[in-house]
Amino acid sequence: MTPDPNHRDPEADAVSDPASNPGPAPPSNPALPAPPPERARDIGRIAAAARLIEEHYEEPLTIADIAARVGLSRYHFLRLFSATLGMTPYQYLLNRRLRAAARTLRADRRSVLDAALSSGFGDLSEFTRRFRRTFGQTPAAYRGRR
Repeated sequence: MTPDPNHRDPEADAVSDPASNPGPAPPSNPALPAPPPERARDIGRIAAAARLIEEHYEEPLTIADIAARVGLSRYHFLRLFSATLGMTPYQYLLNRRLRAAARTLRADRRSVLDAALSSGFGDLSEFTRRFRRTFGQTPAAYRGRR
């Protein structure tokens, strides 16, 4: 039996017609494989810890408290946090407090001491030293450049 030249096979057309068959799905990026489930869980815990710091930076926070809140031992929490975010939890907390203090100094006429205390610093000299190291100038000079 010879094939009828006027007969069209829709399945054959779908395979050969690029408009109706865009081809296989693009491969996932092999350089970025999906993390194993335990790694994904760890990343979620570190994200929760970062959110906790962002929301409660003005309160006294300890590494042990944060680790316990996200369900990790202190040692494992420190190791994972540093590996995931590239800085220790303490550095992250200090940076958050310094950003809040800088925002306060730019926006309000409150004293430098008030900006430090409302941002979670308990010591003015420690705040001034860290502020100068981070921003390259004293808190008072920073406020003056608004």
